[in-house]
Amino acid sequence: MSTRRHQPPPQRPSEQLISALVPDFAARQTEPVRLPDLPAPHAGQHSKSDMVVGMARVDRTGRVRERSVFDALGWRPGQRLWLESRGEVIVLVADPTGHHRVDTRGAVTLPAAARQMCGIDRGPALVLTGIPREHTLLVYAAATLTRLLADFHHEILGGSR
Repeated sequence: MSTRRHQPPPQRPSEQLISALVPDFAARQTEPVRLPDLPAPHAGQHSKSDMVVGMARVDRTGRVRERSVFDALGWRPGQRLWLESRGEVIVLVADPTGHHRVDTRGAVTLPAAARQMCGIDRGPALVLTGIPREHTLLVYAAATLTRLLADFHHEILGGSR
C-alpha cells in the first residue's frame, strides 16, 4: 500500500499595505489645526424683527388667516407648507415639497386632526407666532398661552396671588 503525501500549499506573497488606502501616520502633522471661532452665544433677547405675533380665529372650514404675520413671513397664495403638530402647537414651515398651501384668499387650512390634537376649537382665539428668519409659523390656542403665562407669573411672583 502506498501512502500519498500531500504537497504543502504554495507560498503566497506576503501581504503589504497600500499607502494610497492606509494613511502614513509617521508623516502626520504634529501641529494642531486651529478651528474657526464660534459666534457668541445668543443671550435670548429677540428684536422686533425676530418674531411677529398676531391673533385670529379658525373658521368653520378650518382656515386661519392673519395678514400681518403671513406678510412678515413672505407667504403668498400658492406658498407650499410643511405642517406638523407638536404637543399643543401646530408648526407650519415654508417648504417647496410641502403638502399644504396658502390658498387664494391668503389663508391656511389647519387639518381637523391637527386642530383636535392641539386643542384648537372653532370660536376661541388663536395665537399665531411667526418667525420670519426661519419661515416658520406656530399656531396655538389662546388657552395655551393663558396657561403658560399663569405658570410664568406664578413662578415670578413666588406663588403669591
